[in-house]
Amino acid sequence: MGISINSKTPKWLNAYFNSFSQVFFVENILTGMLVVISFIIYSAETGNWNMTIIPIIGCAVGNITAKIIGNDGDAISSGLFGFNPVLVCCAAALFFTGVPAYIVGIAGSIIAIPATTIINKVCARFGVPGFTMPFIATAWLFILLSFQTGLVPAPGREGALVGQNILQNNTWAANWAAFEWPKALTWGIGEIFPGVDTIWGGLVILLGIAIDRWDWAIKTAAAVVISLGIGYLMKADMGTLNAGLYTYCAILTFLGIETFASSKKTTVRYWALVLFALVLTVLTNFALATVLAPVALPCLTFPFVITTWCTLWFEQHLSKKE
Repeated sequence: MGISINSKTPKWLNAYFNSFSQVFFVENILTGMLVVISFIIYSAETGNWNMTIIPIIGCAVGNITAKIIGNDGDAISSGLFGFNPVLVCCAAALFFTGVPAYIVGIAGSIIAIPATTIINKVCARFGVPGFTMPFIATAWLFILLSFQTGLVPAPGREGALVGQNILQNNTWAANWAAFEWPKALTWGIGEIFPGVDTIWGGLVILLGIAIDRWDWAIKTAAAVVISLGIGYLMKADMGTLNAGLYTYCAILTFLGIETFASSKKTTVRYWALVLFALVLTVLTNFALATVLAPVALPCLTFPFVITTWCTLWFEQHLSKKE
């Protein structure tokens, strides 16, 4: 374990900042603070201060809602009810503008709490966590609502179409030359939080992970390199690849398998599962982008969720046969 001050701080403060760090399965106030700093860096670079303000507000709203509903206090303190509202608010700041962004962020933070309870209970029956599915369901709900209502229009929903109709015949040499390495290696880390794409922001988040677990920072970097390599070999669109849109789900998959897989970390089976999951995540990312394009829905973290579920179910099946 790394540096942590969680035991020295009040539960409400733990709940707040752990909500930011739990997105990648870390329970550490210092990591959460660095995530907030990465938001500030992004906002300062782009001028989109909604990406900082809305998650800060939504995190508080989500945790207060969880407390009012009567969810487990320790789970709230660990940030397990706050991370989905944080992600919903990032999506609100990315796909919506002005007052509608705040409406979606606050309303979505409230809705995400019962959604978390329901989805986690359903998933528990199948032996897997709910992961970020409450965030995905809530964000998709509001994006789909934007097609039928004038209250919450989503002018940023065209971002869901990035990477579509990109069939190209570029050579591997041409694609290699098109790599923007500083951007490609860091933006995907920030994209774990939808829209937070900045070099320095990504590095600050990586530092936050390293503060808690240095080996996880190395594994995060490995997931970035592996996903970029798969995308390169598949001749993916280099603009999308450089933007980290095929990377962030691979990071979450690696850390999700690391957290929930029952296989010992030193076994060949464990690393085979990790490699299988990483490849499947990137391929699923490609496929889902095509499937969701006609309804203008972004993939968000769904490739990570579905791939990690399948990998954990597969591992459970192998364990039963032993």
